[in-house]
Amino acid sequence: MPRTLFDYVKRAMPFNANGSLSDDVYSVVAYILAQATIIKPSETMNAATLPKVAMPNRDGFEPDPRPEMKLYR
Repeated sequence: MPRTLFDYVKRAMPFNANGSLSDDVYSVVAYILAQATIIKPSETMNAATLPKVAMPNRDGFEPDPRPEMKLYR
């Protein structure tokens, strides 16, 4: 899930110039996660640490039961 946040920030920001951010958007993602108290503000965020972030609702997602969804994966 933190990778989804990274991907969104990378593609959608800034609002007036979508996709113009460099590959180093880890600081923006770290700021968002720290503001949500998911990580400590002092934690370093990079390609190695991002996938290790434990999101609060990581076990709360239900698989999509619709049979046609397998066509989109």
